Amino acid sequence: MQIRVAFFALALTTALSADFDTESLGKGLTERTDKFLSAPTGDARAQMAQFSDEDLQKITTAFKKEHSASDQRIFWLSEELYRRNAERVAAERIKFLYLAVVAAFIILTGFALLTYRQSRRLPAPAPAAATPVFPATAEPVRKRPASPTKGKRRK
Repeated sequence: MQIRVAFFALALTTALSADFDTESLGKGLTERTDKFLSAPTGDARAQMAQFSDEDLQKITTAFKKEHSASDQRIFWLSEELYRRNAERVAAERIKFLYLAVVAAFIILTGFALLTYRQSRRLPAPAPAAATPVFPATAEPVRKRPASPTKGKRRK
C-alpha cells in the first residue's frame, strides 16, 4: 500500500511539474484554468465543479498534445488510480445497501412471524348473542286490573 502511495505521489508530482500552456484553451477557459492552477488547494477543489465536461475534455486534450508519451502515461496512471478508488467505493456502497435490504427483510419476516404466533395463541372470540342481555333489575311486572265481572256468572 505504501508503494502505491509513493508511486502516486511521484506520478502526480511529475504530472504537476510539467509545464502546461493554457493559452491554447481559449480566452474564457484560459482565465478559469490559470485561476484554478494558481489557487490554494482548498479553493482549487471548490473550483473544480465550475468546469463543464466539455471544458475538462478540452483541458485534457491540450495537456496530452503538449506532453511526451511518458508524461501522458503518468497521467494515465493517476487516472487509473482514481478510477479504481471510485469503483472500490461504489462496490462498498452496493454491498452495504444489499446488507441493509436483507436486514430489513429479516426484520419484517420476524415481526410477521411473531404476529402470527401471537394471533394463534389468542382464544376465539365468543359468538355474539342474538338477543340482548338485560340487567337483573328489570321493571316489575304489573298485575292486571281486576275485571268488573269477577265473581259474577255469565249466562
